[in-house]
Amino acid sequence: MPNVDQDLPSPPNRPEGFPSRRRTFGGFLRIPSDVRYVSGEYTVKYVQRSRYSLLRSLLRPVVLLLLLIPFSIFVPKAFSLPPSLLLYWWIGSGMVVLGLLAVAGIIYRNYVDDIFILSNRRITHIQSKFKVEYKNIRDVKVTVPTILERFLDVGNIDIETTSYPPHITLCTVDHPYILQDEIMGIKAHKEKVDKAKRENNEKKNIHVWFTTVMTKLVESTKGGSVPDLREKDLLTARSSAQEFGLDVAVWGEAEPSMELPSGYVVHQNPPPGTIMEKGSRIEVVLSKRPAPIEQMQ
Repeated sequence: MPNVDQDLPSPPNRPEGFPSRRRTFGGFLRIPSDVRYVSGEYTVKYVQRSRYSLLRSLLRPVVLLLLLIPFSIFVPKAFSLPPSLLLYWWIGSGMVVLGLLAVAGIIYRNYVDDIFILSNRRITHIQSKFKVEYKNIRDVKVTVPTILERFLDVGNIDIETTSYPPHITLCTVDHPYILQDEIMGIKAHKEKVDKAKRENNEKKNIHVWFTTVMTKLVESTKGGSVPDLREKDLLTARSSAQEFGLDVAVWGEAEPSMELPSGYVVHQNPPPGTIMEKGSRIEVVLSKRPAPIEQMQ
């Protein structure tokens, strides 16, 4: 996902690399907001209300101001106000003009700072300070109230959530359908990243578990496997097994043979290389020499 703050300088009194959005507000005053980011969070998009909403809000005070100025000049001349009242007229008219200018300034300031921040983790509104994570978004819908707004490609984005607040509206934003797709795209990307992180954590936990089990299993055995006792006499076989913490038990004797002297290990169970716990028993079959009569035959 793109990071729109990547090329912006850090806000005043903020160290470089501090986890927060870098855009400032209030125009030339460069006032940083108190929005804090968690580790790994960054800004994907800033969403500001359409200029159409600003013009619509400024229309009433501007019209009143344009009507008031000529009216203030016309009345004293038309009615020939005496000098004693003329001073109060100009003071009152000036205060009304200043009041309308102040209203226009407040409207503009609210417009400039009415920002939604779309980070890679959540949606934050600068003015109301509410935050909603993408995992809590249930649905995103677009409404276009008027034909004029449809013509200007302006509308509202309604977001239903499973947390507080349950309903969020991004009012009068440009290109609402494109923004709807972007929000759903960020949500899908966040879900994909979270799923991959969960899978990696599960793999890591399985690896840690398997390593722990194998370590304990190896620690419970010396050398980790059964030694090869074949072709060794019983005393040597027992000595070798005891070095690995194992015991030897004679299971029986093999058929008489001339290949090995009597009392040597011919077969063993379990076979060499098998991992066993300490104290386990290895069963062996010993060799047997033919009797003298059998040898003569």
